[in-house]
Amino acid sequence: MNEENLNSLKEHLKYMGFGDRLFADLEHNIRQRFPEFVLRMNSEFGRARLETTLFFSRPKENDAYSFHHCDAKLKNDVGTLVQSFDGNKGQGITLKEAFNLLKGRAVYKEMEKQGEHYHAWIQLDFRQKEENGNYRMKQFPAVRGYRLEKILVKFPIKEMEGVERDRILMSLQKGNLQPVTMKISGGEQRLFVQANPEQRSLTIFDYGALHPFTEQQKMDLMIPEARQKLNGKEVATDGEQQGKVVKQDLKNEARLLPKNRTGKGKGMKIQ
Repeated sequence: MNEENLNSLKEHLKYMGFGDRLFADLEHNIRQRFPEFVLRMNSEFGRARLETTLFFSRPKENDAYSFHHCDAKLKNDVGTLVQSFDGNKGQGITLKEAFNLLKGRAVYKEMEKQGEHYHAWIQLDFRQKEENGNYRMKQFPAVRGYRLEKILVKFPIKEMEGVERDRILMSLQKGNLQPVTMKISGGEQRLFVQANPEQRSLTIFDYGALHPFTEQQKMDLMIPEARQKLNGKEVATDGEQQGKVVKQDLKNEARLLPKNRTGKGKGMKIQ
């Protein structure tokens, strides 16, 4: 058995986020010298279950195996989504990134085209499929001008002021739904945020119900004087009469907002 090849594949699996759970099965299959084999693993992300199948093969002329792609299957309330992801180390999609993409989120990756390397946000288009059965992968190159950090600093996010700043950015680039703390009217509130490169914006969700914020609610977060209207509620008002005015203003604004026809989880644009 090619020990160097085995160790390289183990490192590859760890890099891609599969840990060491498949090491024993990997070594067993390599020792059997099968021309090709698959490994399967189930992963839990909260209440969601991701089923993955990893494909390995070797050419007839040598004993060095390669991990060339992974099929990921995510079951949700409306059905099952399946996508095949490239397994190349460095540019391949990790386990968590595969989960986030199947959840409809965007991931920031280094890409290659005709020998040229560039960075882009990628996101699955569930309305279109390729000939191989995969969903079409939308790309939003960094040169389009989407600067996530510049958008984040428009909001009173506590973590963006300290040492957690880089961690928050890296987490969002991996496509994670990231919990943050917003400083509002002298207090704090936990919310979820998510990168939205297609609309060059940030999607904000209520921490408990995961309801996306309207454009007006997001604007209220960016304007210090209006943060008391967060989530359509008074956070700190100067009296009962002011609270009534705030609530009435929100009702009037809600009637003027465009309807969100794209389903839950879709945010609205912030320029």
